[in-house]
Amino acid sequence: MSTPLRRLMLVVALQFLVLLGLLGFKQYTVWTGETVLLAVQPVDPRDLIRGDFVELEYEISTIDTRELEGDDELEDPTIYVELREGEDGIWRAVAVHNRRESSFGDTALIRGTYSFDSSHAFDSPQPDVFRVRYGIESVFIPEGSGGDLPFGGDHTVAVEVKVDRFGNSVPRRFFVDGEPFELKRR
Repeated sequence: MSTPLRRLMLVVALQFLVLLGLLGFKQYTVWTGETVLLAVQPVDPRDLIRGDFVELEYEISTIDTRELEGDDELEDPTIYVELREGEDGIWRAVAVHNRRESSFGDTALIRGTYSFDSSHAFDSPQPDVFRVRYGIESVFIPEGSGGDLPFGGDHTVAVEVKVDRFGNSVPRRFFVDGEPFELKRR
């Protein structure tokens, strides 16, 4: 075999391995992760370039450290938010940490990145209140189904999320009023 052909095969094989690794990373979280249900509010149901998706803001996207246990000062933008299941089945933040550690039992840790972004939810930035992104804010949905989710009114909309022991998370499906809600392509 010629050298250029070997190089091409090597490049193709490396690209395939990277793709397989990315899929395997998410699949590990799905297979081994704790299932949590997180309450959400929609932000934007469609993007003309990317297609149909729902941009979500989770109840745990706004953190007020005055109301939570955990580290007094956050040292790094990467944090771990400790979640506990409520009586209604929705998991809520109970503590925030610099490291992957728990303050309570029967909890799950989800990793996120925080910022003091006052443009989203606050009139003025407060050092104890900040926004957290978990990497699960954009959820792709079947074409034309963005308006099917009954946000607002009397309905509680939540997303089932798998969270592994490292804090990685993967959104799985929607729940409306505690029941699975399937979105269908139009």
